[in-house]
Amino acid sequence: MTTRWTAVGRGPDGGFTAPAGLRPDELCFAEGTTAATTWGRVHPASGTVPGPGPGPGIADLTAARAWAATARDVATRAFTAAGPDGTVAVVGEGALAVLVRLAVPPDRLAAEGPPAAVAETSGTPAGITAAVRAVRPGGTVLLAVRPLDPVTPLCGHHDLHRPAVRIVPVRWAGDSARPAPPEELVTRALALLVPAPPDRTGTAGQWLRLTPAGEPGPAPHPPAPGA
Repeated sequence: MTTRWTAVGRGPDGGFTAPAGLRPDELCFAEGTTAATTWGRVHPASGTVPGPGPGPGIADLTAARAWAATARDVATRAFTAAGPDGTVAVVGEGALAVLVRLAVPPDRLAAEGPPAAVAETSGTPAGITAAVRAVRPGGTVLLAVRPLDPVTPLCGHHDLHRPAVRIVPVRWAGDSARPAPPEELVTRALALLVPAPPDRTGTAGQWLRLTPAGEPGPAPHPPAPGA
């Protein structure tokens, strides 16, 4: 299944709008944020209507598996890069950030002191800068998503060379990633998904399903157990 990256901005009413060029047979799944711009993945819309019995539509489930698999991969790369005694921090406020934090062992999440690895999930220049400046000297910053801007202003000496920070991109996982992501991560991803419209405000901790203008979308999913 072919998917692609896209940037998503807000319209005059303050809500996120479907990216230009989104076709009637496509959906855009966008990371929730309080910022003005976010990133998204465009998926084919086929199968969005649930089949017999309760359950998510195929497009929602496909996207949720990709979000969950990417979160699992980012978390694994992060605590591996951190080493046996290092901690991990996550930069970002959307659903991917929530899922990465859930995938990192609780005792490896940074509580105090500079982390040895930072997972950056916002794609914004501010988020990337914050990640680079938060990681300890010699640490690793993992870019979980494609940067939204072609240029991120960093001070080469103070931000990169002096602390010897490594910046490593992590490949976005497809819905058929192997091994498959944990079902609890997929379930939590679905519970965080918000249909848009009507809610296009991009609440932190969620992600949005954006439809082409004038196209109705499926109903939201129930919350995950314990969410």
